[in-house]
Amino acid sequence: MSAKTKNIIGSIISICFLAILTILMSGLFRHFVYGEYGSDFPVHINTVATGDTCYSLMHRLFQLCFKTPQPYVTMYLMMAGISIMTVVAVYVYTAGRVGFSRFNGAIMLVSILLLFVSNLYIPTVFPHLYNHYTTTSQPWHNSTYLLMRFLSVFVLILYFVIYEKMKKGRFSFGYGILFALMLTLCNYAKPSFFLAFAPMALLTFIWLFFQSRGKLFLRLFAWGSCFLASIPIIFYMKSIVYNEHADYAEQTELMISTDELMDFLANSDTPVVVYELSNLLFPLFVLTVFVILKIRKSDIEIDRVVQGFIMFIIAHAEQLLIVETGMRANDGNYSWGVYNCGMLLFLICIAEWLRVRKNGRIHNKYVFALGIVLFVLQTFCGIIYLVNLCRGVCYLY
Repeated sequence: MSAKTKNIIGSIISICFLAILTILMSGLFRHFVYGEYGSDFPVHINTVATGDTCYSLMHRLFQLCFKTPQPYVTMYLMMAGISIMTVVAVYVYTAGRVGFSRFNGAIMLVSILLLFVSNLYIPTVFPHLYNHYTTTSQPWHNSTYLLMRFLSVFVLILYFVIYEKMKKGRFSFGYGILFALMLTLCNYAKPSFFLAFAPMALLTFIWLFFQSRGKLFLRLFAWGSCFLASIPIIFYMKSIVYNEHADYAEQTELMISTDELMDFLANSDTPVVVYELSNLLFPLFVLTVFVILKIRKSDIEIDRVVQGFIMFIIAHAEQLLIVETGMRANDGNYSWGVYNCGMLLFLICIAEWLRVRKNGRIHNKYVFALGIVLFVLQTFCGIIYLVNLCRGVCYLY
Protein backbone atom coordinates (compact mmCIF):
# COMPACT_ATOMS: atom_id res chain seq x y z
CA MET A 1 0.00 0.00 0.00
CA SER A 2 1.44 3.36 -1.05
CA ALA A 3 2.03 6.22 1.36
CA LYS A 4 -0.61 8.27 -0.45
CA THR A 5 -3.22 5.53 -0.02
CA LYS A 6 -2.37 5.19 3.66
CA ASN A 7 -2.75 8.93 4.10
CA ILE A 8 -6.17 8.91 2.39
CA ILE A 9 -7.35 6.03 4.58
CA GLY A 10 -6.03 7.81 7.66
CA SER A 11 -7.85 10.99 6.69
CA ILE A 12 -11.13 9.13 6.13
CA ILE A 13 -10.81 7.42 9.52
CA SER A 14 -10.05 10.79 11.12
CA ILE A 15 -13.11 12.41 9.55
CA CYS A 16 -15.31 9.54 10.73
CA PHE A 17 -13.89 9.79 14.24
CA LEU A 18 -14.42 13.56 14.17
CA ALA A 19 -18.05 13.09 13.09
CA ILE A 20 -18.68 10.58 15.89
CA LEU A 21 -17.01 12.92 18.34
CA THR A 22 -19.22 15.81 17.22
CA ILE A 23 -22.35 13.73 17.78
CA LEU A 24 -21.18 12.60 21.23
CA MET A 25 -20.24 16.11 22.33
CA SER A 26 -23.44 17.64 20.97
CA GLY A 27 -25.44 15.16 23.06
CA LEU A 28 -23.33 15.82 26.16
CA PHE A 29 -23.51 19.60 25.81
CA ARG A 30 -27.26 19.34 25.27
CA HIS A 31 -27.59 17.74 28.72
CA PHE A 32 -25.35 20.46 30.18
CA VAL A 33 -27.26 23.33 28.54
CA TYR A 34 -30.64 22.04 29.71
CA GLY A 35 -29.30 21.45 33.23
CA GLU A 36 -29.83 17.69 33.14
CA TYR A 37 -26.19 17.01 34.09
CA GLY A 38 -24.19 18.98 36.65
CA SER A 39 -22.19 21.79 35.04
CA ASP A 40 -21.67 25.54 35.07
CA PHE A 41 -23.71 26.00 31.89
CA PRO A 42 -27.08 26.81 33.59
CA VAL A 43 -25.44 29.44 35.82
CA HIS A 44 -23.81 31.23 32.90
CA ILE A 45 -26.92 30.94 30.75
CA ASN A 46 -29.07 32.28 33.60
CA THR A 47 -26.69 35.24 33.98
CA VAL A 48 -27.42 36.20 30.39
CA ALA A 49 -31.14 35.39 30.53
CA THR A 50 -31.74 37.55 33.62
CA GLY A 51 -29.77 40.49 32.27
CA ASP A 52 -27.00 40.36 34.88
CA THR A 53 -23.61 41.85 34.06
CA CYS A 54 -21.67 39.59 31.69
CA TYR A 55 -18.05 39.25 32.75
CA SER A 56 -16.65 36.78 30.17
CA LEU A 57 -16.49 36.18 26.44
CA MET A 58 -18.60 33.04 26.83
CA HIS A 59 -21.42 35.12 28.30
CA ARG A 60 -21.25 37.33 25.22
CA LEU A 61 -21.50 34.29 22.97
CA PHE A 62 -24.50 33.03 24.93
CA GLN A 63 -26.05 36.46 24.40
CA LEU A 64 -25.70 35.99 20.66
CA CYS A 65 -27.29 32.54 20.94
CA PHE A 66 -30.37 34.10 22.55
CA LYS A 67 -30.88 36.11 19.38
CA THR A 68 -31.40 32.94 17.33
CA PRO A 69 -34.77 31.13 16.89
CA GLN A 70 -33.56 28.13 18.93
CA PRO A 71 -31.08 29.57 21.47
CA TYR A 72 -30.50 26.40 23.50
CA VAL A 73 -29.93 24.28 20.41
CA THR A 74 -27.53 26.95 19.14
CA MET A 75 -25.68 26.86 22.47
CA TYR A 76 -24.92 23.17 22.57
CA LEU A 77 -24.03 23.09 18.87
CA MET A 78 -21.75 26.08 19.46
CA MET A 79 -19.97 24.25 22.29
CA ALA A 80 -19.47 21.20 20.07
CA GLY A 81 -18.13 23.55 17.39
CA ILE A 82 -15.66 25.10 19.84
CA SER A 83 -14.35 21.63 20.69
CA ILE A 84 -13.97 20.71 17.03
CA MET A 85 -12.20 24.00 16.33
CA THR A 86 -9.84 23.11 19.17
CA VAL A 87 -8.93 19.98 17.20
CA VAL A 88 -8.26 22.16 14.15
CA ALA A 89 -6.05 24.50 16.19
CA VAL A 90 -4.10 21.55 17.58
CA TYR A 91 -3.74 20.17 14.06
CA VAL A 92 -2.33 23.49 12.82
CA TYR A 93 0.30 23.52 15.58
CA THR A 94 1.28 19.86 15.21
CA ALA A 95 1.38 19.88 11.42
CA GLY A 96 3.45 23.04 11.56
CA ARG A 97 6.08 21.17 13.56
CA VAL A 98 5.94 17.82 11.77
CA GLY A 99 5.05 18.86 8.21
CA PHE A 100 1.83 18.84 6.22
CA SER A 101 2.72 16.13 3.70
CA ARG A 102 1.91 12.44 3.97
CA PHE A 103 1.55 12.59 7.75
CA ASN A 104 -1.76 14.50 7.61
CA GLY A 105 -3.96 11.53 8.56
CA ALA A 106 -1.82 10.58 11.55
CA ILE A 107 -1.56 14.21 12.69
CA MET A 108 -5.34 14.60 12.57
CA LEU A 109 -5.79 11.47 14.70
CA VAL A 110 -3.26 12.82 17.20
CA SER A 111 -5.06 16.18 17.21
CA ILE A 112 -8.37 14.51 18.03
CA LEU A 113 -6.81 12.40 20.78
CA LEU A 114 -5.28 15.49 22.40
CA LEU A 115 -8.75 16.59 23.50
CA PHE A 116 -8.73 13.66 25.92
CA VAL A 117 -5.28 13.71 27.54
CA SER A 118 -5.91 12.44 31.04
CA ASN A 119 -4.39 10.83 34.06
CA LEU A 120 -3.74 7.10 33.75
CA TYR A 121 -6.78 5.59 35.40
CA ILE A 122 -5.74 3.03 38.03
CA PRO A 123 -8.90 1.83 39.83
CA THR A 124 -7.04 0.57 42.90
CA VAL A 125 -5.37 3.98 43.30
CA PHE A 126 -8.01 6.38 41.95
CA PRO A 127 -11.55 5.14 42.64
CA HIS A 128 -12.96 7.39 39.91
CA LEU A 129 -11.73 8.60 36.53
CA TYR A 130 -11.93 12.25 37.55
CA ASN A 131 -9.46 13.27 40.25
CA HIS A 132 -8.79 16.83 41.35
CA TYR A 133 -5.02 16.50 41.23
CA THR A 134 -4.61 14.23 38.23
CA THR A 135 -7.00 15.58 35.60
CA THR A 136 -4.94 16.92 32.72
CA SER A 137 -7.55 18.16 30.28
CA GLN A 138 -10.78 16.21 30.55
CA PRO A 139 -13.24 18.64 32.22
CA TRP A 140 -16.15 19.15 29.82
CA HIS A 141 -18.60 20.78 32.21
CA ASN A 142 -17.09 24.29 32.27
CA SER A 143 -17.98 26.46 29.27
CA THR A 144 -15.43 29.22 29.93
CA TYR A 145 -12.65 26.65 30.29
CA LEU A 146 -13.49 25.06 26.94
CA LEU A 147 -13.36 28.44 25.20
CA MET A 148 -10.09 29.34 26.94
CA ARG A 149 -8.57 26.01 25.91
CA PHE A 150 -9.44 26.62 22.25
CA LEU A 151 -8.05 30.16 22.17
CA SER A 152 -4.92 29.26 24.15
CA VAL A 153 -3.79 26.87 21.39
CA PHE A 154 -3.78 29.74 18.88
CA VAL A 155 -1.97 31.92 21.42
CA LEU A 156 0.66 29.18 21.74
CA ILE A 157 1.01 28.93 17.94
CA LEU A 158 1.63 32.68 17.64
CA TYR A 159 3.91 32.67 20.68
CA PHE A 160 6.25 30.13 19.13
CA VAL A 161 6.15 31.86 15.72
CA ILE A 162 7.38 35.05 17.39
CA TYR A 163 9.78 33.09 19.60
CA GLU A 164 11.51 31.48 16.61
CA LYS A 165 11.84 34.89 14.93
CA MET A 166 13.17 36.39 18.16
CA LYS A 167 15.90 33.74 18.37
CA LYS A 168 17.07 35.03 14.99
CA GLY A 169 17.01 38.62 16.20
CA ARG A 170 13.76 39.61 14.46
CA PHE A 171 10.34 40.76 15.65
CA SER A 172 7.25 41.05 13.46
CA PHE A 173 4.82 43.77 14.56
CA GLY A 174 2.09 42.13 12.48
CA TYR A 175 2.39 38.89 14.42
CA GLY A 176 2.73 40.91 17.62
CA ILE A 177 -0.60 42.66 17.07
CA LEU A 178 -2.31 39.37 16.21
CA PHE A 179 -0.76 37.77 19.30
CA ALA A 180 -2.03 40.60 21.55
CA LEU A 181 -5.53 40.24 20.07
CA MET A 182 -5.69 36.48 20.54
CA LEU A 183 -4.27 36.72 24.06
CA THR A 184 -6.87 39.36 24.94
CA LEU A 185 -9.68 37.10 23.69
CA CYS A 186 -8.19 34.18 25.62
CA ASN A 187 -8.02 36.28 28.80
CA TYR A 188 -11.60 37.40 28.23
CA ALA A 189 -12.63 33.74 28.06
CA LYS A 190 -10.84 32.88 31.32
CA PRO A 191 -7.59 34.39 32.75
CA SER A 192 -6.36 31.08 34.23
CA PHE A 193 -4.10 30.31 31.25
CA PHE A 194 -2.49 33.76 31.29
CA LEU A 195 -1.56 33.46 34.97
CA ALA A 196 0.81 30.59 34.14
CA PHE A 197 1.70 31.55 30.57
CA ALA A 198 2.90 35.10 31.32
CA PRO A 199 5.43 34.10 34.05
CA MET A 200 6.82 31.38 31.76
CA ALA A 201 7.17 33.92 28.96
CA LEU A 202 8.92 36.34 31.33
CA LEU A 203 11.50 33.69 32.17
CA THR A 204 11.96 33.07 28.44
CA PHE A 205 12.45 36.80 27.87
CA ILE A 206 15.16 36.88 30.54
CA TRP A 207 16.89 33.90 28.92
CA LEU A 208 16.75 35.50 25.45
CA PHE A 209 18.01 38.81 26.87
CA PHE A 210 21.10 37.27 28.46
CA GLN A 211 21.73 34.93 25.53
CA SER A 212 21.78 37.93 23.19
CA ARG A 213 23.84 39.98 25.68
CA GLY A 214 21.14 42.63 25.75
CA LYS A 215 20.89 43.11 21.97
CA LEU A 216 17.25 41.97 21.91
CA PHE A 217 16.09 44.43 24.57
CA LEU A 218 13.97 46.66 22.32
CA ARG A 219 12.41 43.70 20.50
CA LEU A 220 11.65 41.94 23.78
CA PHE A 221 10.15 45.17 25.10
CA ALA A 222 7.88 45.35 22.05
CA TRP A 223 6.83 41.72 22.54
CA GLY A 224 6.27 42.30 26.25
CA SER A 225 4.00 45.23 25.38
CA CYS A 226 1.75 42.74 23.57
CA PHE A 227 1.32 40.90 26.86
CA LEU A 228 0.57 44.14 28.70
CA ALA A 229 -2.02 45.08 26.08
CA SER A 230 -4.02 41.95 26.96
CA ILE A 231 -4.23 42.72 30.68
CA PRO A 232 -6.90 45.48 30.85
CA ILE A 233 -9.64 42.98 30.02
CA ILE A 234 -8.62 40.99 33.12
CA PHE A 235 -9.09 44.07 35.33
CA TYR A 236 -12.49 44.62 33.74
CA MET A 237 -13.49 41.04 34.61
CA LYS A 238 -12.03 41.40 38.10
CA SER A 239 -14.13 44.52 38.75
CA ILE A 240 -17.26 42.46 38.12
CA VAL A 241 -16.34 39.16 39.75
CA TYR A 242 -14.64 40.67 42.81
CA ASN A 243 -17.23 43.41 43.36
CA GLU A 244 -16.26 45.27 46.52
CA HIS A 245 -19.74 46.77 46.76
CA ALA A 246 -21.40 43.36 47.05
CA ASP A 247 -22.90 42.16 50.31
CA TYR A 248 -20.01 41.44 52.71
CA ALA A 249 -21.00 37.79 53.14
CA GLU A 250 -20.91 37.36 49.37
CA GLN A 251 -17.60 39.10 48.68
CA THR A 252 -14.92 37.04 46.97
CA GLU A 253 -11.26 37.61 47.65
CA LEU A 254 -7.98 35.98 46.67
CA MET A 255 -5.53 34.65 49.20
CA ILE A 256 -2.50 32.39 49.54
CA SER A 257 -3.15 29.20 51.47
CA THR A 258 -1.09 26.06 52.04
CA ASP A 259 -4.07 23.89 53.00
CA GLU A 260 -4.45 22.46 49.50
CA LEU A 261 -0.70 21.89 49.22
CA MET A 262 -0.57 20.06 52.54
CA ASP A 263 -3.51 17.88 51.51
CA PHE A 264 -1.70 17.08 48.27
CA LEU A 265 1.61 16.25 49.96
CA ALA A 266 0.25 14.45 53.01
CA ASN A 267 -2.23 12.13 51.30
CA SER A 268 -1.38 8.79 52.90
CA ASP A 269 -3.44 6.75 50.43
CA THR A 270 -1.82 8.11 47.27
CA PRO A 271 1.81 9.36 47.31
CA VAL A 272 2.58 12.55 45.42
CA VAL A 273 4.80 10.72 42.95
CA VAL A 274 1.85 8.51 41.93
CA TYR A 275 -0.32 11.58 41.32
CA GLU A 276 2.31 13.20 39.13
CA LEU A 277 3.35 10.07 37.21
CA SER A 278 -0.24 9.13 36.42
CA ASN A 279 -0.81 12.63 35.10
CA LEU A 280 2.50 13.31 33.31
CA LEU A 281 3.99 9.95 32.35
CA PHE A 282 4.16 10.69 28.63
CA PRO A 283 5.63 14.23 28.92
CA LEU A 284 8.16 13.03 31.51
CA PHE A 285 9.18 10.18 29.22
CA VAL A 286 9.65 12.61 26.32
CA LEU A 287 11.70 15.00 28.46
CA THR A 288 13.90 12.16 29.73
CA VAL A 289 14.62 10.85 26.23
CA PHE A 290 15.34 14.34 24.91
CA VAL A 291 17.73 15.11 27.76
CA ILE A 292 19.60 11.83 27.16
CA LEU A 293 19.84 12.63 23.44
CA LYS A 294 21.05 16.14 24.27
CA ILE A 295 23.72 14.77 26.60
CA ARG A 296 24.83 12.51 23.77
CA LYS A 297 25.35 15.64 21.64
CA SER A 298 22.37 14.95 19.37
CA ASP A 299 21.12 17.92 17.35
CA ILE A 300 17.76 18.20 19.11
CA GLU A 301 15.72 21.13 20.39
CA ILE A 302 14.30 20.81 23.91
CA ASP A 303 13.45 24.45 24.61
CA ARG A 304 9.75 24.07 23.74
CA VAL A 305 9.37 21.06 26.01
CA VAL A 306 11.14 22.91 28.82
CA GLN A 307 8.84 25.92 28.40
CA GLY A 308 5.81 23.61 28.44
CA PHE A 309 6.95 22.07 31.72
CA ILE A 310 7.68 25.48 33.28
CA MET A 311 4.20 26.67 32.36
CA PHE A 312 2.61 23.53 33.81
CA ILE A 313 4.62 23.74 37.04
CA ILE A 314 3.60 27.39 37.53
CA ALA A 315 -0.06 26.50 36.92
CA HIS A 316 0.21 23.55 39.31
CA ALA A 317 1.70 25.79 42.02
CA GLU A 318 -1.16 28.26 41.56
CA GLN A 319 -3.65 25.40 41.83
CA LEU A 320 -2.15 24.35 45.14
CA LEU A 321 -1.51 27.77 46.69
CA ILE A 322 -4.12 30.28 45.44
CA VAL A 323 -7.64 30.04 46.81
CA GLU A 324 -10.77 32.17 46.69
CA THR A 325 -13.03 33.05 49.56
CA GLY A 326 -16.69 34.01 49.68
CA MET A 327 -19.24 32.76 47.20
CA ARG A 328 -16.55 31.42 44.82
CA ALA A 329 -14.68 29.47 47.49
CA ASN A 330 -15.65 26.06 46.09
CA ASP A 331 -15.40 26.87 42.39
CA GLY A 332 -11.81 25.64 42.03
CA ASN A 333 -10.99 28.43 39.58
CA TYR A 334 -7.23 28.02 39.94
CA SER A 335 -7.44 24.42 38.80
CA TRP A 336 -8.44 25.43 35.28
CA GLY A 337 -4.99 26.77 34.50
CA VAL A 338 -3.30 23.47 35.29
CA TYR A 339 -5.81 21.53 33.16
CA ASN A 340 -5.24 23.91 30.24
CA CYS A 341 -1.45 23.93 30.57
CA GLY A 342 -1.52 20.15 30.94
CA MET A 343 -3.08 19.75 27.50
CA LEU A 344 -0.65 22.28 26.02
CA LEU A 345 2.27 20.38 27.56
CA PHE A 346 1.02 17.18 25.90
CA LEU A 347 0.58 19.08 22.62
CA ILE A 348 4.14 20.37 22.71
CA CYS A 349 5.54 16.96 23.65
CA ILE A 350 3.70 14.88 21.04
CA ALA A 351 4.54 17.41 18.31
CA GLU A 352 8.24 17.34 19.24
CA TRP A 353 8.15 13.54 19.58
CA LEU A 354 6.81 13.15 16.04
CA ARG A 355 9.19 15.81 14.73
CA VAL A 356 12.37 14.21 16.08
CA ARG A 357 11.27 10.82 14.76
CA LYS A 358 10.66 12.28 11.31
CA ASN A 359 14.06 14.01 11.42
CA GLY A 360 15.80 10.78 12.38
CA ARG A 361 16.88 11.86 15.85
CA ILE A 362 15.25 8.83 17.51
CA HIS A 363 16.81 5.79 15.85
CA ASN A 364 15.36 3.15 18.15
CA LYS A 365 11.86 2.36 16.88
CA TYR A 366 10.97 0.62 20.16
CA VAL A 367 11.69 3.76 22.17
CA PHE A 368 9.54 5.77 19.77
CA ALA A 369 6.75 3.17 19.93
CA LEU A 370 6.83 3.19 23.74
CA GLY A 371 6.30 6.94 23.72
CA ILE A 372 3.29 6.57 21.41
CA VAL A 373 1.86 3.81 23.63
CA LEU A 374 2.12 6.04 26.72
CA PHE A 375 0.45 8.89 24.84
CA VAL A 376 -2.39 6.66 23.62
CA LEU A 377 -2.91 5.21 27.11
CA GLN A 378 -3.36 8.66 28.62
CA THR A 379 -5.79 9.73 25.91
CA PHE A 380 -7.70 6.44 26.11
CA CYS A 381 -8.49 7.08 29.77
CA GLY A 382 -9.89 10.46 28.79
CA ILE A 383 -12.08 8.87 26.11
CA ILE A 384 -13.49 6.48 28.71
CA TYR A 385 -14.28 9.50 30.87
CA LEU A 386 -16.15 11.23 28.04
CA VAL A 387 -18.15 8.08 27.33
CA ASN A 388 -19.08 7.84 31.01
CA LEU A 389 -20.21 11.47 30.97
CA CYS A 390 -22.41 10.79 27.95
CA ARG A 391 -23.96 7.90 29.90
CA GLY A 392 -24.90 10.30 32.70
CA VAL A 393 -22.12 9.60 35.20
CA CYS A 394 -21.50 12.67 37.38
CA TYR A 395 -18.31 14.55 36.50
CA LEU A 396 -17.23 14.97 40.14
CA TYR A 397 -17.12 12.57 43.05
